Amino acid sequence: MLSHRDYHSWNVLWRAGAPVIIDFQDAFLAPAEYDLASLLTDRITPRRVDPPMEARLLHYYWDARGRREDEDRRRYALVGLHRALKVVGRLHYIALLKEKPGPLAAFLPDVVATCRRFLAEVPVPGALAEEFAAAWP
Repeated sequence: MLSHRDYHSWNVLWRAGAPVIIDFQDAFLAPAEYDLASLLTDRITPRRVDPPMEARLLHYYWDARGRREDEDRRRYALVGLHRALKVVGRLHYIALLKEKPGPLAAFLPDVVATCRRFLAEVPVPGALAEEFAAAWP
């Protein structure tokens, strides 16, 4: 399915009482859960959406789609992890190559917390969880 892939609060604007979605340059084919994970686990979302609220929103989403939560939770966690790891890389790119460390300092702790949460929920092959834990104590 076509996915926005950068679907978060900063790309949802309101005009004349209706939402307007902007910033489509990352649009690509991806699982439906990718945009959901993007919205619910963005770099500042953990400050606004705690795990119980996230669970309620996910339940509402899957219920509205007629899907079974137990079947889709793993896919959601995997794409959420994928997206969070991508954001970690992007923050480092901005800090190191563009010499703008502000976003790294501002957003990395929340994104790392999201990665750790998904790594604890969905075991992945290899030593990614251990290496990730060692990199950011």
